[in-house]
Order: sequence, then structure tokens, then C-alpha cells
Amino acid sequence: MKKFLLLGLVAVLTACPVYRLPEITIPNELSVAEQDAFLALINGKRQNAVTTAVACLASGPSFPAKTFNTNSRVLLRDTALTTAALAHLNYLVKNHPEGFTQPGNPNALAFDPHNGAGDGTPINRAGAAGFSGTAWGEVMAFDFPNQTEVLNRWLTSSFGHCQVAMDDDFNRAGFAKVTVASSSKSYWIMAVGRTP
Repeated sequence: MKKFLLLGLVAVLTACPVYRLPEITIPNELSVAEQDAFLALINGKRQNAVTTAVACLASGPSFPAKTFNTNSRVLLRDTALTTAALAHLNYLVKNHPEGFTQPGNPNALAFDPHNGAGDGTPINRAGAAGFSGTAWGEVMAFDFPNQTEVLNRWLTSSFGHCQVAMDDDFNRAGFAKVTVASSSKSYWIMAVGRTP
């Protein structure tokens, strides 16, 4: 009986391979100072919501329209989330260099860039990078020239980016930017999470 249980456990473990982050061969184009500047931009919006409300557009049942008018907690930079974000962008640049929206329509997704790109989910990536929080999320952009325009796009997006960027549930964030060599267009990402 013990031998059967042990063989069953080995079969289950073999059938459920451990998730591994995509290989990082392209470095993060955002220096630590640039990541901190991006963080300061986002925290400025979160903290100033009490005097300048941020109205987020609806994005289906998961992200109803919401106005943030309270003083949100600040996000702190997290190296594990930065690693998860950078690994995901490495995968996207190599496998989806054309971006994640439909050609000619930046408001329509060609595929789900968070869960349907082929390299797992935000939770998989955060966990494999060593983040042990209790909530996870990502916001991404493609083909924007700078942090200010990326943040403005997220805050006016109808994809739920605004709700994720402003959500009080999150208190940690990681940032990455990687450029597609063939087009000089850049992927941007903020991976967020919550720790106690």
C-alpha cells in the first residue's frame, strides 16, 4: 500500500512541473532611479486622489467604473516583482514583437497579454521570482515614449489599468521596459502585489 501511494505521489509531482520564469537575456532599460521616478509619478496620483479624484473607466465585470478619491497607500519598489515583470517582457519581445493589440486598433486586444501570452500568469511569474504576497496584478503598455504618457494611458484606459494602478490593495510594485529591436517600440510593465 505504501509503495502504491508513493508511486501515485511521484506521478502527480511529475505531471505538475514547477513553473519557471522565462529566461532574461534582455536587460531592464529602466535604471533604479528611473523606476523610482515612475513610482513617484504613480504614488503622486494615488496620494493626491483625495484632492484630485481619479475616475477609472469600466472594463467589464472585473473592473467596474470607480472613482478614487481617498488617500491611497503608497507603492514601494519590489525587486522580486521587477524580476517577474522583466521576465515577462523578455518573453513578449521574443514571442510577440508586434505588441498585444490588434493592428490598427489600439483599443482591441489581439490576445490576453497577462494570462494568454504563453508564459504563465502574473501569479506564476511573481511566485517564481520570489514574491510571497497575497495579491498580484499587472498593467502593461506598448509603443509609448515615456513614463508620463504610459501612466496617462493607464489612467484613461478602459482595460482596467486605472483600477489596478490606483487600488489600495496593492503596496508593492516592480517596473520594467524592454524595446523590440526590429521596430524600436517598447513594452512597459508594472507588476503589483500586496505584502503584510
